[in-house]
Amino acid sequence: YMGFIQRPIVFEEDLISFEKELSWFIDQHIEISCQKYFGNLIAFVRNFASEESEKELRRLSQDGNMEMKDSSKNTKQSKKKETGQATTKEVENVNNEFNEGWLKKIEMFKNQNEKEFGGSKSFKQIVKKFLTNIMAYYNTFYKYVKDTHPQLQGQMIPLHQVMNQIKSLSLIHI
Repeated sequence: YMGFIQRPIVFEEDLISFEKELSWFIDQHIEISCQKYFGNLIAFVRNFASEESEKELRRLSQDGNMEMKDSSKNTKQSKKKETGQATTKEVENVNNEFNEGWLKKIEMFKNQNEKEFGGSKSFKQIVKKFLTNIMAYYNTFYKYVKDTHPQLQGQMIPLHQVMNQIKSLSLIHI
C-alpha cells in the first residue's frame, strides 16, 4: 500500500523534470530561431544596448500579455558600451533589413514551427516566446535609435505599428 501512495509523487517529480527540460529546449530553439531570422538586429542590440534588452525581455516575460509600451520617454539608454556608439550606417543597415522583411520572417518562423509542432501547447508557447523576444529586441533598437540617432527615427517602422502587428499575429495564428 505504501509503494502505491508514493508512486504519484515520483511521476509528479518526473513531470516537473520533463517540463523543465522542455522549457530549456524551447528557450534554445527560440534563441537559435531569433538568430536565424533576426540575427543582425539581435547582434546590434547585444553590442550597443544589451542591458536595456535584458530588462525589456524580463518585463515582457513577467507581463505575459505581450503589452509593449514606448518607455523611452522615462528611461535613458546608456549611450556608451565597450564597443562605443553605433555608426549611422550600422543603424541604417539593421533598420533597412528589418523593414524589408520582418513580417515575412515571422510568418516563415510560424509556418516552420507549425509543421514541426502542430497545434500543440508547445507550438503556442514557442510562437509566443519568439514574438515576445522580437518585440523586446525591436523596442530596444527603436529606443536606442531614438536616443542616439534621432535623425533616423523617421526611417523606422513606428513602434506601435510593429507591436500591434505582432500582437495581432499572436492572437490570430495561435
